[in-house]
Amino acid sequence: ADVRELTPVHAIVPEGTGVTVRTPAGPLRAARALLATGAWAKAMSEQIGVPLPIRLRVNTVSVTERMPTLIKTVVAHASGLLTLKQAANGTMLIGGAWQGRGCPTTWQGDIVPETLIANLRLAQYVLPRLAEARLLRCWTGFEAQTPDSVPLAGPMPGMSNLLVLCCVRSGYTIGPYIGRLMGDLMLGREPEMPLFDPARLFKATEK
Repeated sequence: ADVRELTPVHAIVPEGTGVTVRTPAGPLRAARALLATGAWAKAMSEQIGVPLPIRLRVNTVSVTERMPTLIKTVVAHASGLLTLKQAANGTMLIGGAWQGRGCPTTWQGDIVPETLIANLRLAQYVLPRLAEARLLRCWTGFEAQTPDSVPLAGPMPGMSNLLVLCCVRSGYTIGPYIGRLMGDLMLGREPEMPLFDPARLFKATEK
């Protein structure tokens, strides 16, 4: 595989027989291209004149010091406001889409103390033994979200050669599988399960 790291994309040009991606190192051409840029998907979709109707989220994540084994699976709340996952080394990862502040253009995210405290209180309520652990660090991460909270996975509207995959919440849980489905679609194979057609968002906007 030809991997180009740290290579900015200046333009994405869908053409009749493929896609051209323009970079400072010269154009790259392919039969199909996949837009899988997470929180940056909206800005990149604007380059091709089909802005995706998605919004930015600045999620807060925390990690504790090592603890005895307390959970062996991912614990999540139906509201989406809590996720707990214990790593093999015993540290506990705490999330749940509590919002910080930031901008993907500057790559800068900031913790909001009030939402961090609320997240930790909820985690401790669900798993009281978290009160025994010290918090090691907190950070923010950028995520894109659709209006219906369902992923985008499929061709861009009117562009069979340019596909998009983003807004996959709980990515560490379903990411590998949806990636395999998209790989099948990119290679011209029928995925074993239906994907999430981006065209639905544009149809909803037209109503």
